[in-house]
Amino acid sequence: MKKILFIFLILSIGLMGCEELNTIKRKINRAHNVSVYAVAISPTAPEAQDSLKQYILDFEITDTLPVNDTDLAALKKAFVNEDNYDSLHIKRCPFIGSYAVTFDDKVTAILSKSSCAKIKAKITKKDTLYAFDLSSDNDIYKVLDSLQPK
Repeated sequence: MKKILFIFLILSIGLMGCEELNTIKRKINRAHNVSVYAVAISPTAPEAQDSLKQYILDFEITDTLPVNDTDLAALKKAFVNEDNYDSLHIKRCPFIGSYAVTFDDKVTAILSKSSCAKIKAKITKKDTLYAFDLSSDNDIYKVLDSLQPK
């Protein structure tokens, strides 16, 4: 009986993550405005933040990257493509900030490009920060890296 309850608990947690990812993907698909930023590698505690600097989910914005209509379509396509997510492996590595992306002020995502790629995403008006692992060869970073000034 304990094994059955444990398996049910694990499956429930997994399904909750899928449900939230699907909600995030729906909001991204409907987005008309996307902003992309380069961010500091680590978050800044709220009490240590400088009022003259801008932050997204406590990560300092270091640069704003231009996004045209082609980039917008490519980003949305990459973010909603299930092949870019790794739901089979739980990656245990440091989260090192590299990009922040906002979709219509409805979804905010911070991306880590460290040795293992991850996303932390927040749906506006919800307090929960969701974490998702990315596949090692994902299109999200291909699009974001193409936005960097050459």
